Amino acid sequence: MTGPQLVLGAVVLAHGIGHVLGVLPLFLHVSTSWNTRSWLLSGRLPERSVTALAVVLWLACVVGLVLAGLGVLGLIVPASWWRPLAAGFSALSLVTLGLFWEGLPTLVPNKVGAIAVDLLLIIGIVFASWPTQEMVGA
Repeated sequence: MTGPQLVLGAVVLAHGIGHVLGVLPLFLHVSTSWNTRSWLLSGRLPERSVTALAVVLWLACVVGLVLAGLGVLGLIVPASWWRPLAAGFSALSLVTLGLFWEGLPTLVPNKVGAIAVDLLLIIGIVFASWPTQEMVGA
């Protein structure tokens, strides 16, 4: 395993696990500004439906990005799957964050960090052919 492969795998795994923050407001009632409401959907759809959608989207991001991270590391998931998983679920992460802005508790590092990692993965994988296969072994 290469050094860049280990670093990228750890970053993608951590990014995926970080999406658990989107469902924590259901269990931790610490702040009214950290919640599962949507600026676009709340008030237009029943709140239970909005909450259910938030949970499904946040957890889909967790699963997809964790699988991508495992693929980078060559664990459990075929290495050839990590790029489509990372690009696709990073795009879903951006959509989810856009819909459920209050799902992550703070602007920095949570929201800015998530957006930065999502954009880096999408731009790198889709447009720049980065990282190279030699860098990450996959």
